[in-house]
Amino acid sequence: VTRSCSYNRKSHFDVEEEHVEKMEIRIDLWNASNLKFGDEFLGELRLPLKILKQSSFHQAWYFLQPRDNSKPVKPIGLGSLRLNVVYTEDHVFPSQFYDPLRDLLLKSADVEPVSASAAHVLGEVCREKQEAAIPLVRLFLHYGKIVPFISAIANAEINRTL
Repeated sequence: VTRSCSYNRKSHFDVEEEHVEKMEIRIDLWNASNLKFGDEFLGELRLPLKILKQSSFHQAWYFLQPRDNSKPVKPIGLGSLRLNVVYTEDHVFPSQFYDPLRDLLLKSADVEPVSASAAHVLGEVCREKQEAAIPLVRLFLHYGKIVPFISAIANAEINRTL
């Protein structure tokens, strides 16, 4: 199973020369589903080994095909390769677009009350606190502002409980 979008690991398989004409590599692509119906079959690729035998390096694009149910599958000698493909699309602008937001977040330690600061509000509106906390901690660490911000939050919490 590979988690990255690029599979760069090299594998070596010893195949007897006379069997190459009959053998193929089959790759099935599945989408892992959280539903009770199980994983969803997306398509398969069947690549005859004789194509790969022609050179030591083979690079090509292939279309996924529907499952071929006409041929009986012999379980002996079959191997499988399961790919986990995850697609994420992020739109990242040049850093100068983020300067006002960064400056606003870095001023959070100086805002009174700290609960009105951009960093604190961001932490409150996120469902997953860790999704907000990790980038904020990295930002404050990078600019040497982590101690003032945590001190401001701690002081606000102490004052709230008094």
